[in-house]
Amino acid sequence: WQTLRIVGRMTIMEFPCEPSLPAGGGRSQPWCSQQVAVVPAQFAFFAPALTSRSWFAQVATTFCLAGCAHTAARPARRRCPVGSRKLQLVRLWSGSDRAEPERFGSRDYWENYYSKEVDNAESSTDAEGGGVTEFEWFCGYDMMQPFVQEFVEPALAEARTAGRLPRLLVAGCGNSRLGCELYDDLAAPVIGPPKVDIWNVDYAAAAVEASAVLGNGRQMRHVVGDLTALEPDVFEAGSFDAVVDKGTLDALFCAGVRVPLAAAAELRRVLRVGGRVFVVAGVATADEVLAVFRGWDVVLDGSPYINDDGDATINLHAQLYIFSNPAG
Repeated sequence: WQTLRIVGRMTIMEFPCEPSLPAGGGRSQPWCSQQVAVVPAQFAFFAPALTSRSWFAQVATTFCLAGCAHTAARPARRRCPVGSRKLQLVRLWSGSDRAEPERFGSRDYWENYYSKEVDNAESSTDAEGGGVTEFEWFCGYDMMQPFVQEFVEPALAEARTAGRLPRLLVAGCGNSRLGCELYDDLAAPVIGPPKVDIWNVDYAAAAVEASAVLGNGRQMRHVVGDLTALEPDVFEAGSFDAVVDKGTLDALFCAGVRVPLAAAAELRRVLRVGGRVFVVAGVATADEVLAVFRGWDVVLDGSPYINDDGDATINLHAQLYIFSNPAG
């Protein structure tokens, strides 16, 4: 890939021509001699990963368009040749951070980032989001929901059967609405207390504050906690039934492999036996993720998966991993 230019919050990139790529129905789709992609900065940071064929397909599926690199300053919206998907534009991060992916493994970076979000919220009158700007890695909850119901809800149901209130940890809540969506889907009561005790956890205090604002009165907990060293008095051993992560593991890899290894060890400590970790990751390779969770029972290994209702993990625009905490 070659970065052509940065336009506001978009990174315009050119990738090598392919004579054809698989399209729907097993047919081939010709490509023009120059392809241009509008790539969100969080993908562009990791240039080595983008060179792999799987990353090429995923990024092109979401953010591709055909046209000439010299005339596509403002390309038309069109159907994407890969998987026949429409071009989807999401909020893109500033290209000024592109050269330093290690920033994403820094607590100071995230504290500063979310502090700005909270400051903006204090001057806003947005009732629902409290003025906090929301950001979602990879996909919205609507794409995750079928898999949450299939792989997370059973672990929560086991807790109810045992006479306990299920407890779910949202790893690296940031300024995402993931915790809110999980609450509305799994925990919101008709009357009375919530059906699931949801903990939105982040090591950046400003992120936890932003999460609380986004919660907008939902009965959830918002807790400052370092996933690599959770306080034992707060996060007791075996006290959680499930963990949901979307993008946090990818950020931890930016600080070096020892950091996600430490996080996986902590998650194993706080999860009960049989508890599940639901991971949506798109930057770390499958080999890297599986190595971090070595010793866990692997339910989904990041390979494409389609459930009985036809919901496919490719719609997540990342890989889905499910791990179960084994006995012993």
